[in-house]
Amino acid sequence: MTSSAGSRPLGDHKRVGKRFIPPMLDAMGGLLNETPWRQTLPELVWLACLHSGYGNARGTALAVVLARAVDEAHPEPPELFGPVSKFLSLSPEEQARILLILESNGDLDDLRKGLRSLNVLYPRSPLQFITNDWEHASDPLRHDVEDFKEVLMDLFDKTSRQAIIMQGTLIYVAFELDRLRVAPGIGLAQLPELENYPDTAESRLVAASVRSAVPLLVRPPEEAYETAWSAYFWNRGLEIEPCRAQL
Repeated sequence: MTSSAGSRPLGDHKRVGKRFIPPMLDAMGGLLNETPWRQTLPELVWLACLHSGYGNARGTALAVVLARAVDEAHPEPPELFGPVSKFLSLSPEEQARILLILESNGDLDDLRKGLRSLNVLYPRSPLQFITNDWEHASDPLRHDVEDFKEVLMDLFDKTSRQAIIMQGTLIYVAFELDRLRVAPGIGLAQLPELENYPDTAESRLVAASVRSAVPLLVRPPEEAYETAWSAYFWNRGLEIEPCRAQL
C-alpha cells in the first residue's frame, strides 16, 4: 500500500488566501472549519482508537502505559508523548526498548490490536513501529476501513462526547506523567467529571477548560500548528475512501 502524499505535499491542495486546504477537508465543506481542530484531531486520533477498542477506562490506561514506556526508554525526560507526531522523534533503539517494556508488562498485544486500523490504513503513522511485521505488508481489510470511519465520524465535532473524552485523555496523560499541574478548584482539576459529559453543567465547564488547554499541549504557540502528519492524515483519508458530501 503506497501513498503519493509525500511526493506532492501541496500540489493537490486548494488555496484560500495564504492557506492551503487539503482536498479531504475541502470536500467536507465546513465540518472542520476551525484550523486548530483540523490539526488537533489527527494528533489525538490514536487515543480515540484505543477508546473504541477497549472502552474509555482501559483505552486511557493503555495511553498512559505507552507514555510511561517512552519515558523509561528515553535518555532524559522527553516532551509529552500524547500528540502522535511526537513519536516521530524516537530513534530505532528507543522504539525497540519501548516494545520490550510493553511486552514485559503485557500491554503490547492490546496496543497493537487497538492501533491496528490506524497503522494499517496509514503506512506513515508515527506509531507504525508498534505494528507486527506481518501487518506492515498486509492490505487493509474492509473492517479496518469501517472501524476507523466509525471512530473518525464521532470526532469531527470537537464538542461531541468521544471528542471530549479523547481530549481529556491527553490532559490525563499529562497529569499522570507530571507534565501538567493545576491549582485545585479550576476546571482541569475536576477532570473525572468528564465521565458525566454532557449531562451536567459541571462536566460542560470542565470540557470547556479541556478544549482550551489541549491546543497548547499539542503544539506550543511558537511552533507552526500545521504538521506533515496532519496534512498526510487528511490526504490519505481521501485516498482510502473518497469523501461523499451529505446534504
